[in-house]
Amino acid sequence: MLDNNTGREVFYLVASTERLLDLEVKLGNYFSADPADRNHWQRVVISEIRGLRSRYSTFATLAEKPVTIGGNIRSQIR
Repeated sequence: MLDNNTGREVFYLVASTERLLDLEVKLGNYFSADPADRNHWQRVVISEIRGLRSRYSTFATLAEKPVTIGGNIRSQIR
């Protein structure tokens, strides 16, 4: 939910093929917390998201490096 406060907004998009139960619990704690405690739970949720990113960011294959096409081409014109 957006409010009338102007400034920088940060959105986190999390997609997973399996349920992320720890994140769900922490988000539930954030939404049910008193407004005075929300800052704490906000930091907890962001920390969990960063942990998920580092835990699941290993790729099965490495990306290929680009190959230079062109460069110096010398040929004889006849």
